[in-house]
Amino acid sequence: MNNQLLIFLGPDAEQTICWVVRDSSSGKTERQGQIETAKQLNELKTLAVGIPCYAVVPATTATQFLVKLPTNSREARDAIPYQLEDQLCDDIDELHFARGPMIEENCYPVAVIAKQQMQAWADWLQEAGIQPLAMIIETLDAEKLHEKIPTDQVKSTENQYPGAEGERSVAVALHWNNRVIVQEKPYQGYAIDAASFQCWLKIAAKQFSTPLSVVVGDSECLRAAGQQTDYLTENSSSVGKAANTVNPAEYLAIDPAINLLQGDYQLNNPLQQTLRLWCWPVAIALILMLAYPAAVYWKNLQLQKQKEDVTEQLNQLYRKTFPDSQRIVNVRTQTEQRLKQLRKINQGSPFIVLLDQLLPALSLQPEVKLQSLDYMASKSQLQLSLRAPQNASIDRFSQKLTELGIFNEIKTMRKRGQFTEGLLTLREVR
Repeated sequence: MNNQLLIFLGPDAEQTICWVVRDSSSGKTERQGQIETAKQLNELKTLAVGIPCYAVVPATTATQFLVKLPTNSREARDAIPYQLEDQLCDDIDELHFARGPMIEENCYPVAVIAKQQMQAWADWLQEAGIQPLAMIIETLDAEKLHEKIPTDQVKSTENQYPGAEGERSVAVALHWNNRVIVQEKPYQGYAIDAASFQCWLKIAAKQFSTPLSVVVGDSECLRAAGQQTDYLTENSSSVGKAANTVNPAEYLAIDPAINLLQGDYQLNNPLQQTLRLWCWPVAIALILMLAYPAAVYWKNLQLQKQKEDVTEQLNQLYRKTFPDSQRIVNVRTQTEQRLKQLRKINQGSPFIVLLDQLLPALSLQPEVKLQSLDYMASKSQLQLSLRAPQNASIDRFSQKLTELGIFNEIKTMRKRGQFTEGLLTLREVR
């Protein structure tokens, strides 16, 4: 069940404040109570945190208008107070104007209430630590009120109200808490003092063109369950008994209604204030966090473009240098291979090159004697048969060749009498 808390604020801080927890769909009251003064509102703080909370203010403290604007512009909406100035008794600088959503083309509902009264309510709620979702004027749910009155007992008088028998009224009124709340259409409601009830009925009978339904609630703030409630249909001037209890709180509408907490009277939410303080720093941090990867990505794109340009230049240079090349797969590898081939051509036969490098090494190792050599042209290898007094001499000779830049490998090494014979393979020079 989705409940909501309604807190009924009065114009005076010393007046009793009623509260109701009701089902948001059916309007059925789940819990209810009252506190003596506005100073005790903090007793409802825990309850207001747990479920949606709405502050309901008397319709007698506000005036509601429907304002038709020439154009739906920001300037025109801001000029609404000046458009209503001639219809108000007080100075517009002392009044708070709350605007509802547009209901027709360029037409807005507007609630006008004294700034002093608004400030008092805002202070009460802020001191109590209560953050209502909205502050609304008492607004009746006409459909529910019509359903409460038995249709067969609503008799239409054609002389007074033209229309079919049993026709529902345009306006409904609820006599509750020493005042009468009247609702004609959405955003068109008002309240009068209960002392003027009979006089108002006579005026209302002439004002409305269709039957006016009046539900007479209890004179107390909230009616206890189980009691009966009178209803009166002005069209027949008859009074009957409703079969079920009428709890006035069940017939108050949250929507459509104008939220009075606008402009300077928006309640300060500590969490929202903290979020507002951190809004720009967090936004800047997020921008920087997003900007750095974007900058890196952009830099990588530039480097990739430069790499492609350099590669294309190398390819062109390679084709120009080696015009016989038909395909370029890896310009660097292919260039190194070509240069290696050119070096070999300049150096002459691989056998001569290897032999030229071998002789200095033999002169540096006089204990190592060359017995024979065999050159394998297909593999560009030179195979040496060596004799030395010991194994270490052949190892040192191999290391010396490596230092001179000649790839070599000891194939075999064996002891024969007082000497060691070894077979060494030499490959191309580095």
